[in-house]
Amino acid sequence: MKTIIKITAIAICTFIATAVQAQELVKFKENGKAGFKDQNGKVIIKPKYSGAEDFSEKLASVSLNDIWGFIDETGKVVIPFKYNSGYGTGSKFSQGLASVSLNGKWGYIDKAGNTVIPFDYNEAWDFKNEKNYDGTPKIYAHVRKGSDEFCIDKTGKRIRCW
Repeated sequence: MKTIIKITAIAICTFIATAVQAQELVKFKENGKAGFKDQNGKVIIKPKYSGAEDFSEKLASVSLNDIWGFIDETGKVVIPFKYNSGYGTGSKFSQGLASVSLNGKWGYIDKAGNTVIPFDYNEAWDFKNEKNYDGTPKIYAHVRKGSDEFCIDKTGKRIRCW
């Protein structure tokens, strides 16, 4: 009987811990600055950013004076503020990579801020995970280089999109 009670208690604690960790932070603005609240309205990250995107893959792009970087769910800067954006918004992580702009060119970084696909594009969009006609997964991103638009895989290799 004691074993059942212990197992039940552990299961409940695990469920509660998972539920608390799984709460998504909600972007909000106050006095023209962006911050994040939990689902109960408690401010988790104070509004100090000139711009912010929603969290994706546990990171959010935020800007200070139109320069973008990435923070974690505690507000810690994990990728320094050095990116700019031609769209006026930040980027989101998708499939472990984020498209970011630096000195007028777009490329892709990983969650450590390492350049994975060089800054060689005029435009670059988020990676997508779709199915091929035969049902196999197809992970790709749409990019533009000059007047040429095409798709790339997560290594930067040009692939067929459609």
